[in-house]
Amino acid sequence: MLYKTQNFLCAVMLALLLAGCGKSTPSNTFIPQTSIPSGLFSENEKSYLYDLFLTEYYWYEHVPQPFDYSAYTSPQPMIDDLKYSALDRWSF
Repeated sequence: MLYKTQNFLCAVMLALLLAGCGKSTPSNTFIPQTSIPSGLFSENEKSYLYDLFLTEYYWYEHVPQPFDYSAYTSPQPMIDDLKYSALDRWSF
């Protein structure tokens, strides 16, 4: 009797586990950098990226201050110029 109960519980647990593994649709969709048209990198986004480097970046003390980000038309060149290349080989 104990063997049948254990098998039943295992089957129920397996069914619940598999039911929770269904395909879901993401609430936000990642847009690859190559698909962002140039000119859509707004001043607010530039400011946000710069502030992010100042507050969250590990080598924040090496971020240039002041920094003129008005000429950038896409995020990647700005990231490349802001990151501390001497030690940072992980940020991309």
